[in-house]
Amino acid sequence: MSAYLLALVLSLSPSLSPMSGGEGLSAAPLAGSIESSFMLPGERTRGEEESERELIKSGLRSSWEVRPSVDYALNDHISVGGELGLGWLGVLDDAEAGAARRFTLTPHARLRMDFPLSCSLVLEGVMGVGFSTWGEAQGVTERDGGARHWGFSFRMSLGLRYLINTDVSALFGAGYLQQELYQEDHTMSLRATPVTLGLRSAF
Repeated sequence: MSAYLLALVLSLSPSLSPMSGGEGLSAAPLAGSIESSFMLPGERTRGEEESERELIKSGLRSSWEVRPSVDYALNDHISVGGELGLGWLGVLDDAEAGAARRFTLTPHARLRMDFPLSCSLVLEGVMGVGFSTWGEAQGVTERDGGARHWGFSFRMSLGLRYLINTDVSALFGAGYLQQELYQEDHTMSLRATPVTLGLRSAF
């Protein structure tokens, strides 16, 4: 009797259905991704806590991030995992506009939700939260925000995943990134709208 019930459940499982929208990647418990994000509209704010100095807001120069990640599927629609953002951030602040782009490191825990639209197309949403550190800006004084900063990071994105074959998908999405960083009494804030391209593979 138990064997009969198990066979019945498996036969009705969405991951085995041809309309699940992710037959290869949904069935695999682990999936790895490599993504590139380009920050289009964005703004960096710097200032000092407990100071009357006015907050200075600056637009972003061309900035980007490479982000490897691994997800574990809890079911056909929800996955949890981690990601590590390796970024190069440039701003138009007068004190930093001529400096090399800062290197940023952003480890996140992440939640991914999948919504199949067809056999080969999936709508996916991702939310990540974690820490971030910005490296020193070469030639920029500590008073102008050139020192290393540490803080918190949050991002979310919505995009489409196209199933190339049973093991590999192409990704496209856009979202929102917010970071709040500190160095003694100095603060930094980042708001950006990253556009993301990438590949994902099941294993």
